[in-house]
Amino acid sequence: LIIRVGPDLEQMEKEIEKLLLYYADDQEIKKAGVEKIVSRSRESSVFHLLNAVGRRKAEESLSTFKNLMIQEKNPLGLLALLTRHFRHLILAKSFYEQGGSQRQIEESLQVRDFVAASYLEQIRNFTNKQLTKVYRLILETEYRIKSGELEPTKALELLIVGIVKVR
Repeated sequence: LIIRVGPDLEQMEKEIEKLLLYYADDQEIKKAGVEKIVSRSRESSVFHLLNAVGRRKAEESLSTFKNLMIQEKNPLGLLALLTRHFRHLILAKSFYEQGGSQRQIEESLQVRDFVAASYLEQIRNFTNKQLTKVYRLILETEYRIKSGELEPTKALELLIVGIVKVR
């Protein structure tokens, strides 16, 4: 529900009410039910993109990226968010490998608990070497965009594929 709705508590309340009305006779609302009933907000789509890339889900990442482009999101803004996300993953992995807890990651990176939990899940998908390669890919992509070598949308598509396929 958090991934679908994002940080908007008013929207969260509306979506919970909608779920309770739709599933009034059920004792439990499953993930599939939330996915069926709750629509995605624009903010959560960016969050969804970052999580899909961090989980190395190519099809989901590209689909979400294309939806963001349809919504006229700024590709350079998305590049900045990907940069921040992977910088945080590198730091979270370092903290975790040094025995740090989720709480310490939250405090050190100044992120919410569900974001830190997401980082802990995603760092399992990358070795330190792979995270270094990803960060280089991000820097190369930024250079190629700013030098005019690649159009931003195409550059981000290539970057996303590069990240999820990094070896």
